Amino acid sequence: MRKNIFIVSIMLMLSFYLSAQQSSNSIFANVPVMNGRVIFQQFIPADNSLSADQKYSLLTKWAKDNYSGNRMVSGIRFNEKERSVTVSAKTELVLPTSIKEEDRKLMMNYRFDVSVTNGGLILTIRDITFQKVTLTNNQTTSKVFSAEETITDVSIAASDEEKEFRISTRNETLAFVNSLYDSLFQFFSKKS
Repeated sequence: MRKNIFIVSIMLMLSFYLSAQQSSNSIFANVPVMNGRVIFQQFIPADNSLSADQKYSLLTKWAKDNYSGNRMVSGIRFNEKERSVTVSAKTELVLPTSIKEEDRKLMMNYRFDVSVTNGGLILTIRDITFQKVTLTNNQTTSKVFSAEETITDVSIAASDEEKEFRISTRNETLAFVNSLYDSLFQFFSKKS
């Protein structure tokens, strides 16, 4: 009986260890829509021995290291009272070669908030838009698309000439939000 309990205990510990070590590369596999808006939200565990103030201090260090001085960042707000950081930024998405050459580069504007909680952090990525800039006859034109009209399940289901563009944009967006999650996850995993 003791041997069985020991084996089960070892298996449980191994299971917990493996789930903690699991790669977070695909934490966001779908595009969530809340109240008609695309909002990615995920809990990030952090060392429980750290106080909320210590977690916030680490969070501000991470945000400054990764976003201060970056020309693609339009704003960073630190809220010490609420222990949160908000970043408004943009990034360039490069779509696969199967997309028309003039549509391959796309600017994604986004905002994310990271808030300290008792057990870790909450990452919320929202206000996502895409900007396609094209040059025609020495004229620059810009078209802005919302995430809701571009990367949701409903928009992907529509069959038209832009479907492949929307699917590629969705895939690149998911890759980006997963990399943002991974950056925070890895940073706070090292502090555990």
